[in-house]
Amino acid sequence: MDDRTIINTVAIEHMVWLERLDAFRMELKNLEQRLAGVASRRHDFEARQGMEHFQNQFLIQRINMDEVRHRIHQREDSVAWRVVPAPGHECFRDGQEHDGIKRELDGLMKVWDDLRSDFNRYLIKWS
Repeated sequence: MDDRTIINTVAIEHMVWLERLDAFRMELKNLEQRLAGVASRRHDFEARQGMEHFQNQFLIQRINMDEVRHRIHQREDSVAWRVVPAPGHECFRDGQEHDGIKRELDGLMKVWDDLRSDFNRYLIKWS
C-alpha cells in the first residue's frame, strides 16, 4: 500500500472515531439529563450516593473522551504534513501511535458500556 492510500485510510478511520466520540458525547448528555431527573425526585441518602458516583463517573468519561479527541486531532496534524513529504524523507510509517489511539478508544467504549449498564440498573432501582 502506498503512502497516500495509507494516509487516506487513516483519515477515514479518524473521521469514524470522531463520529463515535460525538455519539458518545450526545449519549452522555442524555444520561446526565436522566440523572438530573432522578435528583429532582429522590432525596434519600443512598440515592444521593449513587447520583454523586455517576456524576463523577460521567465527568471522568467526558475528560477521557476529550483527551482521546485531542490525540486524534494531534495525529491528524502530524499526518497532514506527511501528505507531501520533503525529498528523501519517509512519508508515513508510524502505525504504533495510531494503534495506540485505537486501543484507547476501544477501552473507553468498553468502560462506557459498563458504566451505561450500571447506570441503567441504578435508574431501575431509583426511578
